[in-house]
Amino acid sequence: MDIDGSLGEGGGQILRTSFALSAITGQDLKVRRIRANRPKKGLAAQHVTSIRAVSEICNGELHGDQKGSENVSFIPDKISHGNYEFDIGTAGSVTLALQAIMPVLFSVPGTSDIVLKGGTDVKWAPPVDYVKDVLFPFFRCYGIECEMDIIQRGYYPKGGGEIHVHLTTPSELSWDTGRINMNGAKGIINISGLSNKIAQRMKNSVQEIIDQTDMDIQIDERETNRSPGIGIVLSYIGQGKFLGKDMLGEKGVPAQIIGKKVAIEMNDMMNSKIMIDDLGCDQVMLLIALARNDPQITFQIKTKHIETNLMIIDTFMPGILEINKSNDYYILNKN
Repeated sequence: MDIDGSLGEGGGQILRTSFALSAITGQDLKVRRIRANRPKKGLAAQHVTSIRAVSEICNGELHGDQKGSENVSFIPDKISHGNYEFDIGTAGSVTLALQAIMPVLFSVPGTSDIVLKGGTDVKWAPPVDYVKDVLFPFFRCYGIECEMDIIQRGYYPKGGGEIHVHLTTPSELSWDTGRINMNGAKGIINISGLSNKIAQRMKNSVQEIIDQTDMDIQIDERETNRSPGIGIVLSYIGQGKFLGKDMLGEKGVPAQIIGKKVAIEMNDMMNSKIMIDDLGCDQVMLLIALARNDPQITFQIKTKHIETNLMIIDTFMPGILEINKSNDYYILNKN
């Protein structure tokens, strides 16, 4: 399979999805012009770790896997569950690396324990609490056992975070919401190396929008010897919905402004007809393509990442997924 890495979203999404599908389908892969339209072309540290991880998991043959490389080739072999450890070495996102790894391990039955080191809460990537509190409940509906321990937070620019992930994939992926507790709304504010008062202001601003009786908000405060940071993740698992909204703290932006913005957007989603938020939609598409039966996925905005994933999935598995518009939301269907 020959993939132009500059198409669609034009970034790491093409690379992660292509490598995962190459491993799953057993088709050889070439990706050229990687991130050709980005200011920094070619592979970044996080991309290198992601593709090396997929290659290790399926005992593949990988060429061009150096930082800055704009062309890579990959010959997959047999996928094996096991104990794996991958260190990005920078603040590159551990969850984006996990995004490439998980579908591969979901495609065959077995148990894996994965250690990932790098950035846990960084820009342009899902924070670890979003994966843990929104995506993992969705995965469990397919009978997948998934747990995450956040050993150390890692923020930009130094990283240094570490997560441990446990996955057990059943012999058949079949949807059943009865496997999980639809326990409603919750929030977590992570803070390291900063005053707890900042987190309290953020928490109070959320509870001005969403009553605390409806959303329990916890503060995860940790010491750090690297980069300080703060972030918030709100989640809602209830009434067949899997929703999350997150935001990182920014220098010069008051914590209460961030909390209020996240709360307003989360409130809007909870009152909408969508089943999953747009960030989550692109991250569950591969699993939906692999599973035996699926729910009807409704979401709000057809993002570039969703369009790119659909394009790559269709290249490897033609016609298996389609997206249709219905009034004020989109529907993802499996054919």
